[in-house]
Amino acid sequence: MTVKIYQGQCLASLKTLPDNSVDIVITSPPYWGLRDYGKDGQIGLEKSLQEHLDVLIEIFAEVRRVLKPEGICWVNYGDCYATTPNGRKAVDIVGDDRGFVDKPFSTIQGNCKPKDLCLLPERFVIAMQDSGWWVRAKPIWAKRNPMPESAKDRPTTAYEQLYMFTKSERYLYDHKAVRIGLAESSISRYEQDIDSQEGSHRANGGRKTNGTMKAVGGPRSKSSSFKRENSKRAVAHPGQSMGTHRPDREDKNYQDGTRSLRQWEFDPPVVPDDIMELDIWDIPTKSYRGAHFATFPPDLVYRCLAASAMEKGCVVLDPFGGAGTTGLVADRLQMDSILCELNEEYIDIASDRIEGEQGMFPSVEIIIPEAVRAAE
Repeated sequence: MTVKIYQGQCLASLKTLPDNSVDIVITSPPYWGLRDYGKDGQIGLEKSLQEHLDVLIEIFAEVRRVLKPEGICWVNYGDCYATTPNGRKAVDIVGDDRGFVDKPFSTIQGNCKPKDLCLLPERFVIAMQDSGWWVRAKPIWAKRNPMPESAKDRPTTAYEQLYMFTKSERYLYDHKAVRIGLAESSISRYEQDIDSQEGSHRANGGRKTNGTMKAVGGPRSKSSSFKRENSKRAVAHPGQSMGTHRPDREDKNYQDGTRSLRQWEFDPPVVPDDIMELDIWDIPTKSYRGAHFATFPPDLVYRCLAASAMEKGCVVLDPFGGAGTTGLVADRLQMDSILCELNEEYIDIASDRIEGEQGMFPSVEIIIPEAVRAAE
């Protein structure tokens, strides 16, 4: 599998990619007016919200060009409040060694008044829709371990929005791969042998005419329980303790051809067919010690890949590569990935992370397109 990181402005890098060459896109653009990373050409420092949206739409027009007609584009994009700059460099804050400046300019402008929520995601999504994308869903990434906030006059934000865009009306999607898991109480209830129960004669005051009232069962009877010997359920869903683990995974490692894959926290559950998929994804945040900025939790990337009908050999694109989580997860699933990143420090972080956690696998290839070299 290949992991390619294109160094430089993502728009120039994207223009070097062929049409319809990417299967899945998973990314999170820099948020507007949040921080200055000290790099010329960085996104998020546009002086007006409209300028910022125009830049993003131009970039995602290239993303749409390189995405295959049946592909899906997942975008995580957060909001901000209209405030003035705080004027402090992060390096001057005790215990904080990040190299950016918070709030480089005032986001109080236009109709956004002080303390207004700017509604960036909503404005972005409407602009994407106007530019030709289909907006198919907006799952909520619910965080049970959110960052604390100092505001006392509003609820603390404990979620971020994810958006599912497609370039075509028809596309590849696997709803079975992202169904919700079952609570242990539901598992116990579904395993009851209801057919052998006598049941209660007191239902409806004893006036029940079609037999006794039995315990509420599940979608499968005892004879067809999902804990049967040929169950495909390999591991417990995160947060559950039950699951019939495959013998070849008991030691947390297994062989797949010539490639050794580690058992990881994003193993997909297999659940009864009528358990629905919800648009609330309960996934805790997960820090990476080598990065001093927000990173995707691997489980979030996995769920997007799983829903996108992933297959070995698919090409995954992240135009804003950051710490390389998209490339890391894709490579572990034997998928090729392309990351674009402007900041050389983050490219080093992503390379070390991918190679360090996989060791024996191919090295990350760093590419500087000719258009980027010429611009420099």
